[in-house]
Amino acid sequence: MSKYFLTKTWGFSPLTYPVSPFSTLGAMTTYLHESETEDWVLIVGTTNDATDEHERGKLLGKVRLGQHVVDTEAILNQIGTEIEPKEYDLEGRYKWPYGLPMLEAYKFDDTPLAKDIFGSGLPGLVWAISARLLSKEEGLPDDITSTLDALPCTKVDIHEIPEFRNIEFLQLMLSANNQNSPSGPPPSGDRAGSVSKLGKPVVYLLELDGVPQKKIHKIGYTNDIE
Repeated sequence: MSKYFLTKTWGFSPLTYPVSPFSTLGAMTTYLHESETEDWVLIVGTTNDATDEHERGKLLGKVRLGQHVVDTEAILNQIGTEIEPKEYDLEGRYKWPYGLPMLEAYKFDDTPLAKDIFGSGLPGLVWAISARLLSKEEGLPDDITSTLDALPCTKVDIHEIPEFRNIEFLQLMLSANNQNSPSGPPPSGDRAGSVSKLGKPVVYLLELDGVPQKKIHKIGYTNDIE
């Protein structure tokens, strides 16, 4: 069964902002450890001036994300989305550098107020730097998952980026492989004794030697091939 996560943003426009951003590597890593490829991230509009008035505090949409990190700023520059000066810190760094690509997106037809869906279980909805797993939150209605499943929504287009389609294909391939054969541990960017560096994604195939009775392979991907 798919799980729901929730984050706050300044709007919902997969054509101009096809990435779910994270401000810290830790927040993104937590989401990756807790999520699966079939899970959904719910998008709630912030209540400040950065979000259009008619979208503030409302449940705007839901997205299915890829599991490979992309450079948010580079993606926005690539597709021509204007980045406002306030989105940079005092040292000129983009505030939400770590992104996960949107692979599927839906807009809620009625854009209900978040407080009408979640009640008082998420006071203030104060976070905007992470995607919180709803099943770990206390005080939510018992039928919250059924309520979310039943909300009418419409599929919307995402800006076409070849790299994102490659990530989606890779995830489908790995999912099919996992269903038909034993699999090793998932990719990790925080193993002890190593430091992961963002770079060009690489798909690799490893073949284990010294096992004459059968061939053993591992297919994976990394942004730090060395």
